Amino acid sequence: SWLKLEFPQMPRLTIPPQSVIMVSMDEISNNSREDLAWAAGFIDGEGYFRFQPIRSKGKQRAYGCASLNVAQTAERKDVLERLQKVLKGYGTIYGPYQHKNGRQKPYYVFMVLKFNEFKDIVNTICCWLSQHKQLQASIALQKAEEYKARPPLKRGPKPNYKEGSK
Repeated sequence: SWLKLEFPQMPRLTIPPQSVIMVSMDEISNNSREDLAWAAGFIDGEGYFRFQPIRSKGKQRAYGCASLNVAQTAERKDVLERLQKVLKGYGTIYGPYQHKNGRQKPYYVFMVLKFNEFKDIVNTICCWLSQHKQLQASIALQKAEEYKARPPLKRGPKPNYKEGSK
């Protein structure tokens, strides 16, 4: 007998209109379409989109970073280089890094941290991504837009430590 699995329905993807950059499919050559579809599939299987809130003592506002991350072992760095080339040269390849336990192979990480590059990539490959990755990307974009719209943090006057030390 067969086991029937039922999966929960994924929420409908909504990308905020101000985040959308429209790319006409006529502007993309057939070869480029195949490359972009490959990149989307590769990211779908090996990568993730996220938003990381960042708070810095020296900044006037809390800010965050939407990013695309894909890691591969050192032997597969060429795949990350191909991904970067297909994605208009956006992003940076970092590494090689060694795992803390030392038993696994060194790895490289491809990261896109610049918001405009992130947004352009998401809008270009979105049609080839799975619903789950579309949702990840949409959430990262939404949170980044929300953080950009936040007012500056209110800070009190700097304490004068010299007066208090007397």
